Amino acid sequence: QGFLERIRSYSPEKVFLETSTPTLDQDLGNARAIREAGFPVYVFGTHVSAFDEQVITQNRFLDGIVRNEFETIVADVCSDRPKEEISGLTFTDPDTASVVRNPDAPMIEDLDTLPFPNREHFDSKQYEIHLDPTPNALLVASRGCSFQCTYCIWPQTLYGHLHRRRSPKNICDELELLIQNYQIRFFRFDDDLFTLNAKAVIEFCQEFMGRGLHHRLKWVCFGHVNTGTEEMFRLMAEAGCVRIDMGVESGSEKILKLIKKGINLQKAKETFDLCRKYGIQTYADYMIGFPHETREDIEETIRSAVYLDPDLIQVSFAIPIPGTEMYSRGIDEGYIDSAIPFDEYDATGGVCDTGDISKEELQQWYYTFWKRFYLRPAFLFRQMKRVMSSWEEARLVMRGAFSFFKRVYIRQ
Repeated sequence: QGFLERIRSYSPEKVFLETSTPTLDQDLGNARAIREAGFPVYVFGTHVSAFDEQVITQNRFLDGIVRNEFETIVADVCSDRPKEEISGLTFTDPDTASVVRNPDAPMIEDLDTLPFPNREHFDSKQYEIHLDPTPNALLVASRGCSFQCTYCIWPQTLYGHLHRRRSPKNICDELELLIQNYQIRFFRFDDDLFTLNAKAVIEFCQEFMGRGLHHRLKWVCFGHVNTGTEEMFRLMAEAGCVRIDMGVESGSEKILKLIKKGINLQKAKETFDLCRKYGIQTYADYMIGFPHETREDIEETIRSAVYLDPDLIQVSFAIPIPGTEMYSRGIDEGYIDSAIPFDEYDATGGVCDTGDISKEELQQWYYTFWKRFYLRPAFLFRQMKRVMSSWEEARLVMRGAFSFFKRVYIRQ
């Protein structure tokens, strides 16, 4: 209700709402309330991009669904062009009540043509990114990922598999603006895969250091164990990159093949060791509860995490988000129950029927994974060294320790 009152006070010409799978019911409920208050409302996001015709058929109050990459489509809607002329838009014909699905809009080839995000009303001091010092900011330097992982939603529904990058100059111009106007001292590249093109990363680091920004900012990004060169990692470290988050997902060759991850553990070990050589922390993402996963597969995954020895890990449940190959195959092959409500697709529990492990047992494996990695003497020793290195590091370690105990012991 408070959200609706804020919208009424603003009295917008049109409202655009981002949606996601686990919040879909709430998102559409908000959209209905906004429309009933008299404001045209459009939705966008991964779920509605994948199921646009179904969603608009069941929610006729929507003025339209913006599919896939949305900026230019939103701009076209705001320009009051006739709906039938706007690529990437799904809507209901008011005369025939039939659903109209216009052709897809082309991807934005030159990301430098997009304006910087308007942060005028965004108070960065009110937000914290897990593990990162404040004040900080999120940036996107590229879109699209050429890898074909079956579980990954963004390339399959929003940004495609064609990798596109902003120029180093454009990125650094935004960073200088963020320092000047918002006093940020830390930023995160929120790209699907910042390190996909080693040459482009090196060029960014050179521009970044050429402006002296490495004396003022530290940063983190998402990477991939198959991409990058030693020169790239060395320059990233010199340019102030302090951590790279990389998805390993599983230590089972069987599971890695099923999810089309395209990695092997030996290459992953080389990449993690290379990062450590240049002082870049590594953060490895893992998942359990994949279709056809056995206890032996999970045990292999836990052992692989210890073998790779990243600085930090994240353990999640495999969620076959609607719009992904994993979801469509799961429905077809029966390892996903289509009756499961979408609000359970929130990564707090398993959704897939592994065929071998109950949901209760999977939850215990989840806790076991966290404990066997984070309670190792080698890991605890590294954390003690971090605590003694600086107050900032000590604060982050204590915050991480609290998060660990809350997740693993309090929630059980």
